[in-house]
Amino acid sequence: MIEGLKRRPEGAEMSPEEIDKRISGLEKKQMEYGQILADYHDGLGVDVAQYNNALRELDRIENDLEKFRRQKGQ
Repeated sequence: MIEGLKRRPEGAEMSPEEIDKRISGLEKKQMEYGQILADYHDGLGVDVAQYNNALRELDRIENDLEKFRRQKGQ
């Protein structure tokens, strides 16, 4: 586990404000990784490893966003 990173106890609920903050952060990361993909396709010095990593991260972010949006809708 990363030093200083606190884990929420399993089953603990997040407040709507915490969910909004998490969604906002994920959307920002989504834009950053999307830019990496765009730069790769435009030939702007992104290598295949960075591209593949961005694809994996975008997939993970999409899953997390879906989970938090569902949680927010409840």
